[in-house]
Amino acid sequence: MENPIIISKLLLIVSLFSVSVSAECQRRFRVVEYNVENLFDTLHDVGYNDNEFLPEGSRRWDSARYWGKLGRLCRVITAAGGEAPADLVGLCEVENDTVVHHLVRRTLLHRLGYEFVMTHSIDR
Repeated sequence: MENPIIISKLLLIVSLFSVSVSAECQRRFRVVEYNVENLFDTLHDVGYNDNEFLPEGSRRWDSARYWGKLGRLCRVITAAGGEAPADLVGLCEVENDTVVHHLVRRTLLHRLGYEFVMTHSIDR
């Protein structure tokens, strides 16, 4: 389920960027929203129900599967931009900021210089 507060914040950011660009130098501003469907690391987070995404959990979520998923997400995000990378990427269903850090700093996405902001929902 999409969080309306997060979507509102993203739309505000996009509108602020588009207003600040003068008519003479306008270019496309690409936004990608991607539900990455349970992007969990392999470590337990206290207070969260992430047991099925641990190596001994029901999904047998281990480091090889985790890094493989990050690599595939990197390829999709890169391809979604077409000839130029997306200016803003919104990800849904991410466990914590560690996995986003790994995605933008420890995959080929690091070449694009993405920064990230993490918000939390009430979904435990």
